[in-house]
Amino acid sequence: VQSKDQKAYAVKLGLPKDKVSIIPASISKNNDKIIPKVLNKNKKIRFISVQRFTWQKNIQGNLLFIKKLSESIPNIEYNIYGKGDNLNTSEIYYLADRLGLLEIVRVKGTITNSSMKKIFRSYDYILQLSLSESLGVAILEAMQQGVVPIVSNIGGLKDIVENNVNGIINDFLKIDELVESIVNLINSP
Repeated sequence: VQSKDQKAYAVKLGLPKDKVSIIPASISKNNDKIIPKVLNKNKKIRFISVQRFTWQKNIQGNLLFIKKLSESIPNIEYNIYGKGDNLNTSEIYYLADRLGLLEIVRVKGTITNSSMKKIFRSYDYILQLSLSESLGVAILEAMQQGVVPIVSNIGGLKDIVENNVNGIINDFLKIDELVESIVNLINSP
């Protein structure tokens, strides 16, 4: 498995604890010195999600978060990278339209991992309010580039994000609390 949470779940399902090992995802070492980012409140605040378009990734929850946030911080943009069989681009745009987010949300499709690593630095936050998650390699890669994660406290995300230390983590149902945390961070970087 990839996380402590997955190991605990496997043991809960009856696998012997001594037979379940945690093998974390391998992230390449970036020897370049990362310069910390400081948000400029006068420019658009950029959010990104990188994920498969499945129910587990809770794209609807991400869009609800962006909707609530846009009511407090109007100068935002949200780009979603990925694809999927369970949910397609037109369905995401339908949800964005129903929430009045067509000016904010863009679905970018897929790009190579090396290209993704290059563009992470142009974003301020990575959003992943998953319902189920193994580890969240995209979160780790974004964090390497100084991007602040906003994630649900599920699966392996709990192993890599510490609330108010290296990101924001909370229950995916507590959208108001998540929004309040980000508004506070944006207003007091």
